[in-house]
Amino acid sequence: MIPLVRRGLCDDDVMVREAAATAFNSLQQTVGPRVIDLVVPPLLNALTTTDSVDGINAENALEALRELMAVRANVVFPVLIPTLTKVPVTEFNARALASLIQVSAGNNTLSKRLPQILLSLFDSMPVHLAAGNEGAEAALRETVRVIVASASQDEDTLEALMMQLHESVKYGESVDLNSTPKVASRVSEACFALEAMCVAFGPNSAARGRSVLGSHVSDWLRILIELMATDSDIVVRASWSALDALCKTVPKDDFDGYVGPVSRFVHNVTESLPHGVKTLPGFNLAKGVGPLLPIYSQGLLTGSADTKERAVRGMARLVRFTDPAALRPFATAITGPLIRIVGDRHPANVKAAILSTLGLLLTQISALMRPFLPQLQRTFVRGLVESDDIVRQRAAAALAALIPLQPRLDPLVAELTASLKQAPDVGMKIAIMRAIRAVVRAPNAGSLSLASTQAIELAGAGETAACTADPRWRALRSSVFGALCGVVAEDAATKLVLQQVVEETDDALEQATKLSYLAAVLAEAPKLVASSAAELSEKIAASVVVALTPRGDIHQPQATVQAILVAKTALLNRDVVSSSGSSIALPMVDALIRTVDPTTMSAFDLDSQQAALAALKAAAKHRYTVIEPRRDALVHAAMSHVRDRNIPVKLAAERCVLYALRLARLPEGFEGSEEGLAAYVENVGGPTSDKGKLVLDYQRRVLGKLADSTRELDYTSDDEDDLANKDDDMEVDA
Repeated sequence: MIPLVRRGLCDDDVMVREAAATAFNSLQQTVGPRVIDLVVPPLLNALTTTDSVDGINAENALEALRELMAVRANVVFPVLIPTLTKVPVTEFNARALASLIQVSAGNNTLSKRLPQILLSLFDSMPVHLAAGNEGAEAALRETVRVIVASASQDEDTLEALMMQLHESVKYGESVDLNSTPKVASRVSEACFALEAMCVAFGPNSAARGRSVLGSHVSDWLRILIELMATDSDIVVRASWSALDALCKTVPKDDFDGYVGPVSRFVHNVTESLPHGVKTLPGFNLAKGVGPLLPIYSQGLLTGSADTKERAVRGMARLVRFTDPAALRPFATAITGPLIRIVGDRHPANVKAAILSTLGLLLTQISALMRPFLPQLQRTFVRGLVESDDIVRQRAAAALAALIPLQPRLDPLVAELTASLKQAPDVGMKIAIMRAIRAVVRAPNAGSLSLASTQAIELAGAGETAACTADPRWRALRSSVFGALCGVVAEDAATKLVLQQVVEETDDALEQATKLSYLAAVLAEAPKLVASSAAELSEKIAASVVVALTPRGDIHQPQATVQAILVAKTALLNRDVVSSSGSSIALPMVDALIRTVDPTTMSAFDLDSQQAALAALKAAAKHRYTVIEPRRDALVHAAMSHVRDRNIPVKLAAERCVLYALRLARLPEGFEGSEEGLAAYVENVGGPTSDKGKLVLDYQRRVLGKLADSTRELDYTSDDEDDLANKDDDMEVDA
């Protein structure tokens, strides 16, 4: 009877095969496992060979096995698996597996073995990829689709399959996916399997807390976003496709619940990018941010205040870590919702985040934002007079990003200067002045009309005492003045600068104000001073000398610090010094040295002394030729402070001597030398003189160690110590 059943199973007629399968089932129940040993092996043998065996070919054998699976899958399938899943799984075996799995879907024995089958398919794919066997690749992927579709029908099987997929996407931190194609293939195929599973479940099938797939969404979001940061192109593309399919299974109403997790995952991944990598590889694909953007958009429109803020910051991170070319298709999708809600009532942190993100968009994809400029300008100008300072700061920063894109700035200047007069609050006036400064600093500021430059020149004049007493306001007015001098015609600018020259009859407060304007001119428009007649630079130097002359005024320290800032800014500017020569440099250096010289320093407070030492140190480090004629006087003055009880003064003095004697290594390649030390010692009477002994002893105990530290690989530049009085107006990072 066995040969008869075997021939019937391989018959071309469907009814005959079904009858033979029924007979096989009856025999198996009556005779037992021996029937399997007599029927299945010949069929497997025919399945794995190209020639007919006992008149049975591979196609007939497959049909026979399908019939057996339909009636006795639990006893037949375990016998088939070792043969059909032998790595590498061939194209025919893959199709056979798919066919047999479809016949026996829902069978418990089969379900338990699906993860094992899936792993064999993953391990086989690299072989076919290396051989360029596209037919086998397609067959294996089709089998994967069949497996995940079958698993989606059973919760236990799905959990087992999920565990297998989790294991398949893991790889060691030290593994380079580009140099290990087998690992990269396994990871990418696991992503493909997840994508196929999401397609099998269908759209909106992963309702949070209400579906089997929904409980896995958050974990897979994290995994796939992490994989999008790898350096393997096939893994990046596979993980993006899986992420796209996964997000489509999440109902729109559930999106806001994923805003927080997605924001956290993206933040962690982008913060962990290798040094020098500015964008996330997965975001740079054709539709890179497409899967995540709807989640943020929905959270922005319907979420709570916290969710809205997370959504906006999440959008900002997408923009920051995506190549501008890849952002092009999404310009409207990102900008539209932000503009739509920015005018609504929101907490300050939400509004600030929206304004910050809009400013970032203007920086990243400026060309694509031009259609939105009129609406954005109105939004930002309104933000300058908001009640919350953080909103005003972000609005000013965003407007600064927009200004260079505007072809005509005169209407904006008119609006800002009018708003400045009407603003009731000091904070609002400061925000508006920040915006005015952005106008005169813009590369297109040269297009301003005479009326606009005159309005800017007068902006803020006659303000209240509360306003003028604010150091931020004073710093802003100064920098606006300096930037304006770089915009107007040279003759007009020179007249403006000459109005700020310090006179001996000026009181200390007036000196401080004028000097802050001169410092701003040197910082914002150094070319004006460098290209002008010697008279202008000489008057600036004279202003410093006047301000650093003791006069017993209670407000003298304010003028002193501003004078030191002017001197430092001028001395560090190569163009200013080279064009003016000693006419501007030496008087300033002499005035700075008098501030710290033991015979005259008593007229200056410790803050002024520290600022002067820091300025002299910066000049010695970056413009040594400027202080070289006064090196000995500088070293002598600084050495009187190296034992000062005031630590900031002591440290500033040590570094001043270090660079004045050229002992330290310099960024431009100078490794340091003791020639300057030897020359100084010789000039002050030799190593046996008091001054010579003092500096040699200190060089042995302290300066030598400091010099050696500048040659170490991990040495951090001390330039951050240069400014004793930094600009009080600090920009807020948008």
